[in-house]
Amino acid sequence: MAQDANESKVDSMLRQAGIDPQLSRWVLDKVRRMDEAGGSGNTLEVAGFPRPRSGPLSIPESGRDSIADISDPDALSIEVPAEILRRRIEGLELPEPILARLRSAGCLPGSGGDPRRLDRGMLRLLGLAALPRVSYGILNGGSATSYVDEKKNRGFHGTLFEGYLELFTRQAGSCSGRAKGLTPGYINPDGSSGFSFIELKIRSALLLLGEHDRLFPESRDLSLRDPANWPRPLFPLFQMTSSGNDAEISAALEEYRESPALADLVWSANIGDEWFLTGIQPLIAALTHSGEVAPPNRPRDFFLNAGGRVDSPLALPGGHGQNFFALEEVYRDLRSRGKRLAYLGNVDNLGFLADPVEIALMILFDSPAGFDFSYKTRVDVKGGVLLETSDASLTCGDIGPAISRSEVEAAEGRGDAILFNCATGLFDLNYLDEQLLRIQQNLPLRVSDQDKDAGRYAQAEQVTWEVMGLIDGFTAFGVDKYRRFLASKLIVENFMTSGIGLEETWFPTELGETARALYRGFIRIMEDEYRMEMRNGRWLPSDAKASGQA
Repeated sequence: MAQDANESKVDSMLRQAGIDPQLSRWVLDKVRRMDEAGGSGNTLEVAGFPRPRSGPLSIPESGRDSIADISDPDALSIEVPAEILRRRIEGLELPEPILARLRSAGCLPGSGGDPRRLDRGMLRLLGLAALPRVSYGILNGGSATSYVDEKKNRGFHGTLFEGYLELFTRQAGSCSGRAKGLTPGYINPDGSSGFSFIELKIRSALLLLGEHDRLFPESRDLSLRDPANWPRPLFPLFQMTSSGNDAEISAALEEYRESPALADLVWSANIGDEWFLTGIQPLIAALTHSGEVAPPNRPRDFFLNAGGRVDSPLALPGGHGQNFFALEEVYRDLRSRGKRLAYLGNVDNLGFLADPVEIALMILFDSPAGFDFSYKTRVDVKGGVLLETSDASLTCGDIGPAISRSEVEAAEGRGDAILFNCATGLFDLNYLDEQLLRIQQNLPLRVSDQDKDAGRYAQAEQVTWEVMGLIDGFTAFGVDKYRRFLASKLIVENFMTSGIGLEETWFPTELGETARALYRGFIRIMEDEYRMEMRNGRWLPSDAKASGQA
């Protein structure tokens, strides 16, 4: 009876903190069983760190995981057997005016049976033609806790942190507690905040929609006449929010329709009122630190001392892997609207953009899913790496929760090239619809100890990208990090990528080469992908390009 009363009291505290008690207890029970079994689900049987093969691409063997190196645009080409090319394009059900444009560009097979070699330009055109069959989604996560955590940022590099201290104090104060996607995606050279991560994501999608309409002018009328069979390119966008930030993000999205970065593009795109579909992720409770656990006499429990305060639970998202629950209805809705592929990626990666070349290759490979990987650098410390398992399949394991940091460092010391997960996935919606229940039941739960401003606690998460271990025949795309993975796990990384302080005498020498490469990639993405230009110390939309006059 006393136990029931105590559980009721704790559940009440959890609810007041915005935490889902039922889901939290499901997680707690599962983690307790993992503790009793002698671990926290952190073991993978790793055979090595795979890398892309050099040379031209080819259609992979059906059902086998593969790596496709697309990092060098100038060298990219693929030879496709005529029958495969014909069958895969027919499966898209493209309208005749779109097919006519592809036919004139040589992207379709001829009347004979000869293979067709497609170069990067032809692949990009095919991907742009298929954009109405694609949707684009973002994982917002929770609030920007780790992002602006002083311990985490200082621990990344003490000298770097001290150099950024004034900027950190100012930005951390304005970002703390906010949904990360609503915080600045970059810092301007004059020290002011740039457009938010979400604004930039929407802008990139609208720009690609505009490019599709210019290349295929009939497409807009086709979608107006028959939207159920020919939806707008990439729209509706979709997202996973959390119960703690959904209202904040929803309000911001309404304001963004009038954003200087978006207003002209929104007006010309004709995407209607429903431009986002949303799945809401419930928050779960932080758990006690592994150092305080001694099963069975002292089992894991809820962490109830956040910030050193008694009876103060800490609300956390349960990992982006919960998108397979929270977005279940969204994925099925998109499929019913005529979408075939869905992009999914982290909101804090400026390089997470829909790539027409990847889309084309996914179609040609008939792959159930594709994921971006780039060669690991010094700043890639929090995330997953591509692994070959003992049965010769590929998977992704997070550094820390799934594979130890010492193992990764040892491999780097041997000179092994390690492919780092860019947190970008492209899913076949037919496959996902068929496999969602299996994925939900089998996606691993990982537990990691944390030492942050809130205290020492454990966090239980399901990692989206470990779904690779459950998918046969996925494609790992080898990409150029400085085009596809400009991520900001910590706010000091955002400052560095934005080019702040690179020429100052205090800037750490050992980070200089990587930081300058990140900044060059940032400039290229801002100019080429987001169509921004530098004016008076600030990145602003290029008026001619933003209005479709370029």
